[in-house]
Amino acid sequence: MTCVGEQVAHCNSSGSAWLPPVDCAVGEVCRAGEADANGSRGECKPQPCEAGFVFCKDSDVYLCAGGGSPSLVQACGTGSACQALIPGSPTQAVACLPTPCSPGETSCVGDRLGTCAADGKSLSQLNEDCIAQGNVCSLNGSCLHYTSDEIGVGDPNSVSDKNPEGTLVANVITVHTRRKLIVLQTFIAPKSPPPKLRWLVYEQVGNAFVAKVDVVVTQPLDLMNGVADVDNFPLEPGKTYLFGRVLSAADSTLNTEASSMAHLSFGTVVGRLSLPYAASIDIAALEVLQTDVVSFMRMDTLPP
Repeated sequence: MTCVGEQVAHCNSSGSAWLPPVDCAVGEVCRAGEADANGSRGECKPQPCEAGFVFCKDSDVYLCAGGGSPSLVQACGTGSACQALIPGSPTQAVACLPTPCSPGETSCVGDRLGTCAADGKSLSQLNEDCIAQGNVCSLNGSCLHYTSDEIGVGDPNSVSDKNPEGTLVANVITVHTRRKLIVLQTFIAPKSPPPKLRWLVYEQVGNAFVAKVDVVVTQPLDLMNGVADVDNFPLEPGKTYLFGRVLSAADSTLNTEASSMAHLSFGTVVGRLSLPYAASIDIAALEVLQTDVVSFMRMDTLPP
């Protein structure tokens, strides 16, 4: 046998010529090797990866080339590592995302305070167990009864955008630490306050995001704030959620570049979606995920 591209060709019965090449079995490609006793220089072997898809290897982003050979696409820098944008999703989308902590620094991981290990995902030394105290660990390294996480707040380079009435604008957040969500706050930039704000939290259920929280706030809405009380909604590690609101005709959202954001005390922001409101959203909607911008938001959480 010999390889012709990714196909395999066999010698005819007389050994005088090669037969037309044929495809290997599904999931296999032809790979050339040293000639064996019969003169064979190729064989069908499992394809290392699926051509055209990106994947994580050694904390960096790789692309599977046409021949099933991986090639480096992006080397994730210090403080980040290649991760699936939506764990368990069939989209197979990956990117360099912030790690839970920076190696060597005092940090919170899973509501435990200590020294961040070399992998940026665990603790090499435990200083204080916030969970045992019935508290959560904040980004500033304190054990608190509750904590607030902010996205984009105070960014001097913020910009606003407008979308049609009925548009859902939501930050996509992958949760790594179990919490209870109690408050959501947005920051809006209208010429006049909108008559109401409709807050929604979607939870990933199989291959769809399903609305689990639907809160309408009618007052008081000032020029920059829209706060919604959420009744201890549980956030589970390993799941992905959409935190957003449905826009009225009168308002727009304040946004910031994703590169300027930090990870949250309970998860990682992976981007933003902007699409027509629906009670259930197919996970295929992530094909239009914006990874370069996120919307201003504040989230208050309690221990689980």
